[in-house]
Amino acid sequence: MTWFLSEDVYTDTTENYAWVEDAWTDEEIQKIIDLGLSLEEQPGTIGAEHENVDGAVRKSKVSWITPTPDSEWLFRRLVDLIKHMNGEFFHFDLVGMLESLQFTIYRGGGSHYRKHTDKVINSNARKLSLVVQLSDPEDYEGGDLKLYSGHEPLVVEKKKGMTAFFPSYQLHGVTPVTKGTRYSLVIWVHGPPFR
Repeated sequence: MTWFLSEDVYTDTTENYAWVEDAWTDEEIQKIIDLGLSLEEQPGTIGAEHENVDGAVRKSKVSWITPTPDSEWLFRRLVDLIKHMNGEFFHFDLVGMLESLQFTIYRGGGSHYRKHTDKVINSNARKLSLVVQLSDPEDYEGGDLKLYSGHEPLVVEKKKGMTAFFPSYQLHGVTPVTKGTRYSLVIWVHGPPFR
């Protein structure tokens, strides 16, 4: 008698995270920042219902980058980067970016985002998350991106242009920014539900 549903044996080749250090030029990073700052800034929210928060869980500002002639280059670059990294490290069945890109602003004085996942119940199936570090680490203090997959969190290196990839169900957060401003770009890639 077997307790398995199938006789097949599979090897899990999915990584908990991956990153690319130099995927973006300084000029491209500045174009993303300029584009993000040119759009309407609004408070960061949580969940599929876009709940406003009092700052206990999340304190940040965001703007949303949609496909336009000014941003088409960015979406094209992201598609190439996502295809490469997914094929190398995650092997997820992906369809594309079904949501706008989130340009996030963490200002000194405690802007943060406590531990959370990007997976949203009863919404589009987010499968892969990306965070692009846009600010020079000398421009702010705090603001560490932490990924939690074991006893100790992985602190992603604060390097301008660093792009971190992780499954959207991965617990992560951003520690309080105590001084300066941290800009980042957050992308969610969707696909059929995991099965």
